[in-house]
Amino acid sequence: MRRRGEDLDCRRTRLYGRPLEEFVERWGLRTRGVDMAVPAHLFTAPLPVVAAYLRSLFQAEGYVSAREASTLVGTST
Repeated sequence: MRRRGEDLDCRRTRLYGRPLEEFVERWGLRTRGVDMAVPAHLFTAPLPVVAAYLRSLFQAEGYVSAREASTLVGTST
């Protein structure tokens, strides 16, 4: 029998409390299901911020590549 967490390659940190309310609201972290949307301010955020946001959503290594006519967003496998 395996013990819980023995084969995990990630950790989850849970933070809570009133000091985080503004952060939670700004990033729309209480929204669930089909009501979820990318926060508007992310579209003009620096690329490292966008990459961090995407990694948190997909729980994978993500990348954002600025190109002349577009921005490519993806995850590595």
